[in-house]
Amino acid sequence: MTMMSLNRIHIPVVSDSRGSLAFIEQGGAVPFVPSSVWLASVPSRFDGCGAVVALRGSVTVGGSLTIGDPSEGVLFSDGCDIVVSSGGVALVVGADVSGGIG
Repeated sequence: MTMMSLNRIHIPVVSDSRGSLAFIEQGGAVPFVPSSVWLASVPSRFDGCGAVVALRGSVTVGGSLTIGDPSEGVLFSDGCDIVVSSGGVALVVGADVSGGIG
């Protein structure tokens, strides 16, 4: 049985009088080339490696890490199950299949 790798990350946030903007970019908190983006609002399974951010509500990743703020995220390296709270929305950024979390 392979152990799933989950790592909590900090997502940069820029705030001004209009509100706050959290952003994900290669070379920052995400050590891979983002190649796809999904919005998840129901329990989902994502394969490969990527990152998850809770945009609204809370998100439990891999059954063990729960996040609930756009300034925090979770990197996963071997696929994971994502469970979004009722009314919640998660942003999932997938990595290029040739990339990986190093």
